[in-house]
Amino acid sequence: MSSQEKNNYVHTIDLLRGIAALMVCYFHFTSNTAHYGSYLPDGNILKTTGSYGWLGVEIFFVISGFVIPYSLYNSNYSLHKVFSFLKKRWLRIEPPYIVTIFLILINWKFYGWLWAYDVDIDWKQVLSHFIYIPQFIGYPWINEIFWTLAIEFQFYLFIAISFVGFNHPKKLIKLLTCALFILPHFVFNDNRLVFSYSSLFLLGISAFWYRTQTIGKGIYSLLVIGFTVLATLQFPKENITIPLVALVTSVIIAFVNFRSVVGQFTGKISYSLYLTHGLIGGNFLLFSMYLEQVKLSEVVRSILIFAAIFISIIFAYIFYICVEKPSQNLSKNKPIKLHFGKLNSKINQI
Repeated sequence: MSSQEKNNYVHTIDLLRGIAALMVCYFHFTSNTAHYGSYLPDGNILKTTGSYGWLGVEIFFVISGFVIPYSLYNSNYSLHKVFSFLKKRWLRIEPPYIVTIFLILINWKFYGWLWAYDVDIDWKQVLSHFIYIPQFIGYPWINEIFWTLAIEFQFYLFIAISFVGFNHPKKLIKLLTCALFILPHFVFNDNRLVFSYSSLFLLGISAFWYRTQTIGKGIYSLLVIGFTVLATLQFPKENITIPLVALVTSVIIAFVNFRSVVGQFTGKISYSLYLTHGLIGGNFLLFSMYLEQVKLSEVVRSILIFAAIFISIIFAYIFYICVEKPSQNLSKNKPIKLHFGKLNSKINQI
């Protein structure tokens, strides 16, 4: 990271990313179901609190609404850099995503071998994942979390073209660009499209404007109130849950700059954790149910939820070093280096 990048870095983002990823893990593990039924019974305190963990996805969308335009702003982005930007984003997120897809396919084959049933892989379905379109051509996602990556990539496409408007010195042009982001939702109302989540990204963009001193505190306050109201219209079934979480996330990004070792670590591995937690922690919980003492004890299963989170974090760190970090270097045109000796020493320190 260059000295300029360090000066511009908002450390709170690391902590928020880590929290969001852990929330999603907690949700999936506490709400985990398989052929044996629910891992935790209704009324269990972990299952009750974990039922809100899906809100980590909305936090991620607000974060992206801030981070992407903020990085474009600091790199003096202009339209002629559009393909360079998209190439860098693709190299940043695609390799870990593709590796995860193939790990899932291996996992499927393992299940087939273990329980003696045939596993047929539809390669059209798999290939459609590479460009984030399975839901548009009638295929399900092979992992339920992947729909969020499709929304993220649509946002990259939109912001690459519209950033000139969002970054225009005239506030009227900014507002018109916001309108272009909002209106398609009310025309198509299709939750496969990024426009259905525009309120969340715009709450992040509002924090970007405030952080770069493009707008003052008063206008920022008016904007976040407006975009929070918009969120209530876009997510009517959730009452105020999503709008409130998104609003709080935007305010934290705008006004707080908190740095911590925990935040740095969890933020660094958040994408790897998000991608792989189901494979690692999910399988751990699945196979734990083959132990009689686990089946019979709700307390033991509750403890194993945290064990699943812990081993998912360990694997996410390994995945980060071996897959995500080289992908990051590739997106920055840096040489790819794998230091397995260094990885060994770091794992021993965890």
